[in-house]
Amino acid sequence: MKIPTHRILHLADQSLPLHETYDMSALTERHKQLLSIGPVEFNGEGYLESGLFVIKGEVKGEYILTCSRCLRELEKSFSQAVEERFDLNPEQHRFNGDDEQEDIHPVHENVLDLTPYIEQQVLLSIPFIPACEDEATCQENMLQEGKGWSIAREEEQQEKVDPRLAELAKLLNKDQ
Repeated sequence: MKIPTHRILHLADQSLPLHETYDMSALTERHKQLLSIGPVEFNGEGYLESGLFVIKGEVKGEYILTCSRCLRELEKSFSQAVEERFDLNPEQHRFNGDDEQEDIHPVHENVLDLTPYIEQQVLLSIPFIPACEDEATCQENMLQEGKGWSIAREEEQQEKVDPRLAELAKLLNKDQ
């Protein structure tokens, strides 16, 4: 969403309703566990406050992730609150590195593009370690064997004795 700065400056005490649907399919290249993403909706408003343009709203959508435990596809919906502040006259203000001013984004062009900030919020909504709802479901979905490997069961491991240690096992069994 691109908003001309002259439109923002003429708001005065009014708020500007903001509604946009984004195609964020390019984010699949930036996040390795993001398989696909549907349309992302942003609903909110923008208003002037103390010389800053403030945007408040919510980003909603659905994406398909890879479960980190069972490696199956995992469909999740997300909803992320958004609040960003923009300084339309960065030349008039000096940024000295205060924590409060680091959250203020300077606008150097005549158009304010919200797309990078919406992308950032979508990436922040992705769980650090995506996983199925519960571990039991994950265990059911997990692959049990593949080409050249299989999951060893405890009972199988106990029955097999390493041939190099067979004589030692016989001695231990005699003591019991």
